[in-house]
Amino acid sequence: MQIRSRLRRPTPRAVMAFLYVWLMIGFALGTLVLIAPARWVTGFARGQGWGQGAENALMLGVIAVYVLISFATALFVTRLLFQSRARAFKYALMLGMTTLAGAALWGWGNPAVYASIGGGGGGGTSVATESGAVFFFGAYPDYEKLRQLKEEGITAVISLQHPAVVPFEPQGIAEEERATKELGIRLIHAPMLPWVSDNTEALETIRRIATTESGRFYVHCGLGRDRVNVVMHLLEKMGATTGGSEVEHAMAWRDRAAAGLGPMERGDFREIAPDVWLVPRPNEHELFGNMLAGQAGLVVLLLDPDDTRQQAGLAEMTSRFDVHEIDYLRRPVRPGDRAAARAVALEVLRGPRPVTVVAPETPPFEAEVAALFLEEWTAVAGSGTAPARVQ
Repeated sequence: MQIRSRLRRPTPRAVMAFLYVWLMIGFALGTLVLIAPARWVTGFARGQGWGQGAENALMLGVIAVYVLISFATALFVTRLLFQSRARAFKYALMLGMTTLAGAALWGWGNPAVYASIGGGGGGGTSVATESGAVFFFGAYPDYEKLRQLKEEGITAVISLQHPAVVPFEPQGIAEEERATKELGIRLIHAPMLPWVSDNTEALETIRRIATTESGRFYVHCGLGRDRVNVVMHLLEKMGATTGGSEVEHAMAWRDRAAAGLGPMERGDFREIAPDVWLVPRPNEHELFGNMLAGQAGLVVLLLDPDDTRQQAGLAEMTSRFDVHEIDYLRRPVRPGDRAAARAVALEVLRGPRPVTVVAPETPPFEAEVAALFLEEWTAVAGSGTAPARVQ
């Protein structure tokens, strides 16, 4: 009766015990959710062709389920602690929970562990500039990797990690600062925020190193994917020479289709001829993940600067393209302007490939401009290149 009374009207001791148990279980379970289920859920959403809004809503659902499960589990464990009379059992239970949370915390303090689990790239890419700088790319390096890099002649490490990416990157930055100092390796910070920043200052740092310094530089972010590919593209645009690659390459439209990633937020994407793609205006995630590393080729923007619904997106895209040195053409096409659509179709037909044509929206959304361009493309390119939908 005394135990039941305590559970019905919790004492300060019971509340403190519950909060500690919830913290330990929540931290360990939350880490597990971030490493695996979160990746599976977002992969499933993209495979089903759901937009970014639906993906975000699904992730909020995952978080809600995580909170409920961790709360219920902590409540159950707390009941066991108060109901059990076996002191050894209580100690074992508390030790087990604390050990799990400690292991998760250790992982956050050693980011290379989670980078490896998350599928980080290798370090086999090399890019050389005229100044004598040679850049290599890969995932976050732990202490042993840094020691190996030093033995291989790396003179400096360029970290693209950003302290605002919590909780993963601040601890990784601190650990890398300690390790490089101990090993005698120069550490250069060029922090980049994927998706939410144009990263001007970081890219200027890379440009300065590429044009004024010599030596061997290892460039990394977390998993050795998006951010390192953006830097690689920048160096290539500066005329650098690229060597062999083991880094996970940037995702092109064909890769996106082959991976089963469905339509984008504002519609479907189509290959209307070999290496000619018609896509809707990307959101910030799609822009960073599919275009800023240069894999989209020449970008032709059909967006209308006089349309208030498109102005902000157009300004954002061109600003990012200027900073990241993406080749693009502004060729606005308004609904019903068949002459402009045909002129752009002819220019694309005669121009370089790969090329990505960006419309305001594509089917299944309202897509007057996309439909008009497709009609004129079919007319100028011939019936043998009629648009084919990418499933």
